[in-house]
Amino acid sequence: IKNRDKIIDAYLEIREFDERTLKVIEPLRGLRLIYFSAWIGQRWEDGAFKLAFPHFGTEKYWQEQLEHLSFQLERIKVLEK
Repeated sequence: IKNRDKIIDAYLEIREFDERTLKVIEPLRGLRLIYFSAWIGQRWEDGAFKLAFPHFGTEKYWQEQLEHLSFQLERIKVLEK
């Protein structure tokens, strides 16, 4: 957050900044996690994807995805307060 604040402060020297946009960062990060898995799944028949993501679709992969999404949900809840 310190780095983000520095970036925003520097940006404010040039333009106005609507701080309401900060509220969408964490939900969008969670959405990116979902889209990334979907992107791999859509291209799974391409041999390059099977080589690049050999763990995709395994129980461990999905467990990690659920953990990441749960973490994102908690971050969103904390930031809503």
